[in-house]
Amino acid sequence: KAEKTPPTPGKPAPLAPKFLRVQEANQFLYPDPDAASAPLGPVPVDARVKMLKQEGDWYKVEHQGKQGWLPIQALGR
Repeated sequence: KAEKTPPTPGKPAPLAPKFLRVQEANQFLYPDPDAASAPLGPVPVDARVKMLKQEGDWYKVEHQGKQGWLPIQALGR
């Protein structure tokens, strides 16, 4: 019977990755949090993306192995 090691006091447990779904059509992954930058490629409606960080009204996400930025309003849970 293996024993579980207790979490280290004062050290938070690692957070599970947060996944979101694209809810608006015609979305593109951008290299910067700026719609004026040249898009890296399209992201289809209902695509599941991994949220990496937030900057203003943008989320940095990972989709199919590529990292880029999507506007917050395009995403939902």
